[in-house]
Amino acid sequence: MALISDGMFEDLKEIAENSAFMEAVKKPQVSEEMWRRAPKFENCMDLKKFLKEQKLLNFETVFNKSTGFYMLKCFLIANQAVDKAIFLRDVMKFHKVRFKSARKRVAIAIWERFVNDDSKFSFPSDSSVFDLIQHRDISFYRKEESSKKKSRSRLEKERKESMLDYGKMNAVGVYGPAVENARQMIMDEKFSQTMFDEVVEEVRSDLLLGIFPRFERSEFYKRYIRCCAATRVSKLGSKLPGAKIDLKDFEVFRVLGRGGFGSVKACRKRNCGSLYAMKIINKKRVKVKKALRNVMEERHVLVKISGSPFITNLKYEIHISCPLYINNTFDFGGTLCKTKRIFSSSWT
Repeated sequence: MALISDGMFEDLKEIAENSAFMEAVKKPQVSEEMWRRAPKFENCMDLKKFLKEQKLLNFETVFNKSTGFYMLKCFLIANQAVDKAIFLRDVMKFHKVRFKSARKRVAIAIWERFVNDDSKFSFPSDSSVFDLIQHRDISFYRKEESSKKKSRSRLEKERKESMLDYGKMNAVGVYGPAVENARQMIMDEKFSQTMFDEVVEEVRSDLLLGIFPRFERSEFYKRYIRCCAATRVSKLGSKLPGAKIDLKDFEVFRVLGRGGFGSVKACRKRNCGSLYAMKIINKKRVKVKKALRNVMEERHVLVKISGSPFITNLKYEIHISCPLYINNTFDFGGTLCKTKRIFSSSWT
């Protein structure tokens, strides 16, 4: 019987890890374990009462929770109003865009996707502009073959026509002064971070006063409460303890990269099937190199920018005796790699 050498064993191990990783990417396994362990809605009345008392079931809180936004989005899809929620989420991300050139690109995309009542572009349904323009220019979605920009006279003509006829509607169902003010800013190329705020207020008011009360009477709301019970979702973690996340909750795949203090591996959370990038930091190596301050600064930065659409987000942090595990959102290939652009020195 032939023996396998150490080198051959490592090669076989790497092939197996690569195969498992590629299989996880190509065929995501969405586990139903979390949903199966969620208690029935009838058994969640105490939790519902607690969340109500802590004002954690209002529109703002539910909307800003990942699970709450997903349930609200499902409800809006069923009621053909999902673009309202996606528009609000996109404008929230738009407020964080610092560079003028990027802000202009995103502003035009938001205008054409949601606000313009006579857009010459055709976008996929239920789509965020950040997903649409991440890898393609907005001209890709133009209905016409020509990709020439609208002239100022053309925009002015559209503005006058819209003032006389409100028969056309945009994706968020808002018209009037709010849309006209945004149109004027597009014409004047004044891409401020607040240019869509008037439209946002009308959409938010519609969701808060018209749609959210109906959402609270729907099955999706009950599912949200059940998810809260299963995951102990709350802003007040000390008052509503959550389940402890452990290393065994993740299925670890191949190494994605190595650094000065450890490595980064791909992994999948067992109970929901989500893919993450797990950064494994060797505490002993950090201590030897006297780099604790650098590691902690990196961790603090990840916490502060959590929720940013432009960088991987910190999701979990696991401490055991020797390594420190930091799990970030996983972007296959890397966003900067996908853009295929040359960045100026100011961007760099």
